[in-house]
Amino acid sequence: MKTKKVIGLLILVVVIAVIVVISAGVISDRKGPSIKIPSELVYSDNITEDDLLKGVTAYDSKDGDVSDTLIVENIIILDNKTQVKVTYAAKDSNNNVTEKSIVIPYKEHTAENETTPSETQTSVDNPTEPSTEVEATTESIPEETTQVPTESAEAPVLTLTTYETEIVKGSEVNWLKYVSDITDDKDSRNDLFKRIMINDYADVNTPGEYQMKYKCSDSDGNFSPVVILKVHIIEN
Repeated sequence: MKTKKVIGLLILVVVIAVIVVISAGVISDRKGPSIKIPSELVYSDNITEDDLLKGVTAYDSKDGDVSDTLIVENIIILDNKTQVKVTYAAKDSNNNVTEKSIVIPYKEHTAENETTPSETQTSVDNPTEPSTEVEATTESIPEETTQVPTESAEAPVLTLTTYETEIVKGSEVNWLKYVSDITDDKDSRNDLFKRIMINDYADVNTPGEYQMKYKCSDSDGNFSPVVILKVHIIEN
């Protein structure tokens, strides 16, 4: 009789444990939002992140529309020099982050494209070989030249988990994971996360040393000092 009672008690404990585990799995939100990207996107040297975000949406099953959290996480010019891989990221209120990539055509933008409509059309239909100076074209984007870091007491402060890292060639990288914290005298960390800017992305398909520049802005227009992540892309 005592043995039966012990067995019955053990079964009851197991059942309760199973119910607790199942309930915890149902209640917890571990799924990030879904991202939809329009298929007609085209990349050029003068394109901005706002251009790349046009038409891109993010929806979470719990929070609903979270498109305001969308960022362009990574831009990689592929080896064939005619396509670009763009990676987007979005998050929900539980900080579940979703990444989604798309490969789009790469059309080189030159000064001649701005002279006449006919020349612009020719450039689109018959693109010339894009420049291999990736860092130079990235720095020529107006965002990079006009956004000057503000070293005032009101400026946000961005820190990284590390300031130097090694990555195997061809790896998929979530560059935001290197952001350790962002603080500001006014804005929340969640709001500042949406304002992170990364320049001079490392080309994960080309071994070498890169210096990626991280910064963010607050709602008053103050910019954090630029923080550099030194990236070593190595052969497998």
